[in-house]
Amino acid sequence: MKVTSTRPDLGISSARRAGIGVGVAVGCSGVAFGAAAITAGLDVAQACVLSLFAFTGASQFALAGVVGGGGDLVAGTAGALLLGARNGLYGLRLAGPLGVRGLKRFAAAHAVIDETTAVATAQLTDTRADHTRDASPRGDAGPGDGADRAHRPGTESRSGHEQAGLEQVEREDEPAVEDRSRLGDGLADEAVNRRARAGFYATFVSLYIAWNLSTLAGAVGTSQVADPAVLGLDAVGPACFLALLWPRLSAVGANGVRAVAIGGAAIALVATPLLPPGIPVLLASVAALPAILVPSLGARRRAGR
Repeated sequence: MKVTSTRPDLGISSARRAGIGVGVAVGCSGVAFGAAAITAGLDVAQACVLSLFAFTGASQFALAGVVGGGGDLVAGTAGALLLGARNGLYGLRLAGPLGVRGLKRFAAAHAVIDETTAVATAQLTDTRADHTRDASPRGDAGPGDGADRAHRPGTESRSGHEQAGLEQVEREDEPAVEDRSRLGDGLADEAVNRRARAGFYATFVSLYIAWNLSTLAGAVGTSQVADPAVLGLDAVGPACFLALLWPRLSAVGANGVRAVAIGGAAIALVATPLLPPGIPVLLASVAALPAILVPSLGARRRAGR
């Protein structure tokens, strides 16, 4: 009889499907950026270059918004960099699971955005939670162990010396069982990381292709309109930006996030009539300082007790 062995999938296919679904769905919104960029005064080539090399929607919309409002590139770039700084924190979280080394890190860094991070960390969280629930303690006493061993079927006829010998053998085997347990945990973690990598790269490839193609389509389509402003496309950027923020604002327990958003909006509204375009956006980031400093001070006080 011929025996064939197949390598277990370990959920990699489902991670890839999830990544492709997210990538295609989000990537289509590049049409909005292409339209917003043309409305802001950029040409088709500039819009496409931004999508190819910046590849982070929030920063791209922020830059287009500042330029469209009459601001200079310095203010627009500063705002875009400020928003893109969060990707560096994502990279710290994903460095271990991705396992990228050397110069390949520069290429992988380009792929670290909101969507790729969300899909990858979802694989890490879900699979490790399942592994924890499924794991059973080894070597601990349970029903039928310890004192109950004497009542197991077949033990009644054993002599005291035979029973003691069997228990001694079981105790000698315990280190080997623990070693196998550690090995199993290591293999499970590697399987989780493989799922995370599969979801991460599937999201990146599908999103990168869809985002750039849709940016080109939106930019070319909008450039064919004599006066794009009459279509109200200047509202596309702020609307998409709000759509990116809304899941965070509407999440349960996000009172602190909502307070920061309201504070930032208030600062921007007050500063807009007084300062050049682009500066109010940067100034609004001051609203995040209390949310950062207050928990840090509280932790220091507790540590000093």
